[in-house]
Amino acid sequence: TKREHREMLSSSNIYTNHYVDVKRLFMQPKKLNIILYYMAKHLASKKLEYDAIVSTSKNGAVLSTLVGQLLNKDVVHCVNVGPQFALPIQAVEETFQKHKRYIYVCDFICLGTEVKLLHALMTSRQAIFAGGVGIANYIPLCNEDLKKAHSPLASVSCLVDLISAGIPYEIHIMKE
Repeated sequence: TKREHREMLSSSNIYTNHYVDVKRLFMQPKKLNIILYYMAKHLASKKLEYDAIVSTSKNGAVLSTLVGQLLNKDVVHCVNVGPQFALPIQAVEETFQKHKRYIYVCDFICLGTEVKLLHALMTSRQAIFAGGVGIANYIPLCNEDLKKAHSPLASVSCLVDLISAGIPYEIHIMKE
């Protein structure tokens, strides 16, 4: 959805002229089912080994639960890793198990802040970030520099890359 004024994305502390409104998708079951199918198909085609699916936002919780049902996988939710960053340490200890492998399911990746935070939390518990899938991304994920830097973003894919798709999503560090 295009916005008249730039609004701050609290997860990345940047401003944008668009909002990727995944909640609207939840009100369109046929379209949602297609998205879920392609997310599940993507994960199945990668033949990744993982113990559970994890989410970091409320939208991601809905998506991960439904993808988990399609793939018959356990799902864990870490919903306060997102914009509020208010996850109690007890929740991290209960969510991530040592040496277990987790796949991240999300709605939108702007700069990848939540992915990096999730990776750090998993690493602190000696759990493994095994990859991820999302609906859309702004930051280019098919990037050799991410692989060279061993960024967790290098192992995440999205169904739609906004830049490649020509969607005029803009980010700014200042509101003006």
